[in-house]
Amino acid sequence: MGDISFYLRLAWVFTVICWALSMYCRSKPIDKIGGIGQPLPNPLCLVVCILAYVPFSGLRTDSGDTFYYILDFELIEPNGTIDYKFGGGTLYNLLFEIVKETVNDFHYLIMLTAIISLVPVLVVLYKYSHPFDLSVYLFMATGYFGLSMNGIRQYTATGVLMLGTKFLFSTKKTAFIKYAVIVFLAWMIHKSALIMIFVFWFVRRKAWRPSSFLLMFGSIIAVSLFDMILPSFLKGLEETSYSNYSDNGWFTNGEEHGSSAIRVVVSAVPIVIAYFSRARMRQLGHIGDILTNMGFVHMALYVISTYNWIFARFAIYTSVYYIMLLSWVVYNGVQKKDRGLYYAACVGLYYYYSTYQSYAIEMYQSDIFFPGRRFFGG
Repeated sequence: MGDISFYLRLAWVFTVICWALSMYCRSKPIDKIGGIGQPLPNPLCLVVCILAYVPFSGLRTDSGDTFYYILDFELIEPNGTIDYKFGGGTLYNLLFEIVKETVNDFHYLIMLTAIISLVPVLVVLYKYSHPFDLSVYLFMATGYFGLSMNGIRQYTATGVLMLGTKFLFSTKKTAFIKYAVIVFLAWMIHKSALIMIFVFWFVRRKAWRPSSFLLMFGSIIAVSLFDMILPSFLKGLEETSYSNYSDNGWFTNGEEHGSSAIRVVVSAVPIVIAYFSRARMRQLGHIGDILTNMGFVHMALYVISTYNWIFARFAIYTSVYYIMLLSWVVYNGVQKKDRGLYYAACVGLYYYYSTYQSYAIEMYQSDIFFPGRRFFGG
């Protein structure tokens, strides 16, 4: 990687602290059971994670596309200059305008989006993942935390979608209506969140059905035939927030490449382990089926993204469930005597993988949080 930036080192310091504390808190569980039947660790670890990650993200002045959001904020004058036409993105525009009209300081906008993007994710991982400490580590090592600072609106929408996890996992008849309300709110931040309505119906079925394998097969076929269906796809983009991609040559002139096949392999890891741990996965009941099917959706999106990276943006919505599934199968899907080996292998391999996912944090800058600091000129 070459020299590592001060902020990337600091993010890893925070992660190691949160990870170690979460392991300790797992040994001191509270008298409550989590969403998948696991004993909940002492909530101190959750509080510390929030206090570490949210200010780190919220005090930035650059990372990924943060600069462009700040530029938009600075260029738009107050007093009703933002389009309030009802539809996808309206809620984000409203948040934008409230900050502009009240404090007129972009720092508040970045901090608010960091809170919405990260707090629900960490709370959901605390309630529904086991062990939470491994999920905290993967939150950083899979690139989720770093990439959450690149694509502000979509990660903010993901934070809202996490509020619907309870309904996604629920067996009640009213679950879909409640989940649809959450998706609607997320859609009002980023239009692409609407895909989760279709995901809801796909994942709420028994795992390992032919439909899951057909999804994988279909994603491979879609990549191989994409040049044939490209005109129809571009026409569909014209009415979405990705409309600018339909006429700028990114698809048609080969100016943008697909995601690395490494991401496809990485996305397949929990599916492979879960397959060989099917008997143990039954401990999770229908939630195990949902997480497994979500893993298939996550992998299929990355398969399609090998054609063009833009499709990987849809996998943002399934990434938290990927972390849940991976944490569970690595720790609970194997025999107790093998847990340490699998856990250590997961930590080591995903740290190596993280070196390909750290570019957003390497771009990090802040005028408040250790402004301008770098180690070794990174």
